[in-house]
Amino acid sequence: MIFKVAYQKGNRTSIKVQDGDKEIWMGCPKNVYSWCKKSFKEGDEVTVEYTVNNGQYKATRVEGINSKSTTSTPKNDKPKEATTTKKYTNYNSGEYMKRKCPEESAQIRALSILSSVCSAIQTLTGQIDVNSMGDVIESLYDRFDKKLP
Repeated sequence: MIFKVAYQKGNRTSIKVQDGDKEIWMGCPKNVYSWCKKSFKEGDEVTVEYTVNNGQYKATRVEGINSKSTTSTPKNDKPKEATTTKKYTNYNSGEYMKRKCPEESAQIRALSILSSVCSAIQTLTGQIDVNSMGDVIESLYDRFDKKLP
């Protein structure tokens, strides 16, 4: 790979490398960024250790090739944190509406009733006493609960 540039904007640091015809931006920790900034110039040949998570590249180590002295970023001795990938739901497919278990069905039902009660309470603002608000909420919940199938 060929090193292009080390870039920092705010707290985000990244490097740009060229792999064949493809230019790749990689996020990196600050120690990798500062190492690249002081050690490499555009066009230097480097070896980059990186990970790919959801299409995002993250450089973890950069070493120089064919330079006067082989340079590399200092090893990061911090233990790696477990990475979690976020599962995105396609709301257009309707899959999220399918109930997975009876407990989830009951929870969805209760939340939709509470949402309806909150909407109804907003229309009654100023017409009911604040001290009796809890009783009104409970009675509305019971009424909506009886009306839903």
